[in-house]
Amino acid sequence: MKWYKIYLNGENRIWKKCITYSWEFIYEDKEINFQRIIDSSSSERYQIKALIKGKGLIAKSISEFGQIRMPEFAEVSHLFLVREDILNINELSSIKGISLKRVSVHGDFPLDYMAIIFNEVIDCVDNIHSKREEFECMSTLVLDMSKIPSSVDGFFLKGWNKYGFYKNIVNENMKMQLLHLYKANEFLKFKEIEINGTSVTNG
Repeated sequence: MKWYKIYLNGENRIWKKCITYSWEFIYEDKEINFQRIIDSSSSERYQIKALIKGKGLIAKSISEFGQIRMPEFAEVSHLFLVREDILNINELSSIKGISLKRVSVHGDFPLDYMAIIFNEVIDCVDNIHSKREEFECMSTLVLDMSKIPSSVDGFFLKGWNKYGFYKNIVNENMKMQLLHLYKANEFLKFKEIEINGTSVTNG
C-alpha cells in the first residue's frame, strides 16, 4: 500500500485568482487551536477569516474581492478544507477513517467549507530511518507500516512537525477519491512517503 503526504499547490497562477485565508480558526469571535476542532465531537460552528491581499485586512464580504473567487480547496492550521458545492458526500463514502466538519467564512460569504478530519492520530514515524532537518525539503520521512491500522485510508501523523501540527497522510484509495473532485488536480499535490525503506522521498 502506498501512502502520501497531501499539500496545496502554492503556485501564484492559482492563488492570484483566489481569496486567501488567515492561518487560524475562530469560534465565537475567538481564535482557537486546531486541536480543539480535531477533538471536538460537537456541532460547533467554526469560522475562518478571508484576507484582502496586500493590505493585511480582514474582509467582511465577498463583494470586497471583485473577480477573485473563493478557492475550491484551502488549508488552515494544516487542516484541509473543501468548498461545500464541489463536495459530494457520497463520493467520499468509501473512504475509511474520516469525518467532515462545516466551516464558514467570517462575514457575508455565499459558501461554506467542509474540513477533512481524520479519526486517527498515529505516531508511526520510523525514527531509525527518518531524518529531520531544519528545513523540511532536506528531511526524509519514513513510516513504520506495522503501526498503521488497515482500517483507515488516511490519518494525522503525530511526532514529525516540530511545531506540534499534524501531517495529513492518505493512501492510494483516498488520493484517487480526492482527485475526482472538481479542480483537485489543480490544487492538490501528493508526495509518496517511504515505508520502511521501500520508496525514497523527502519531507
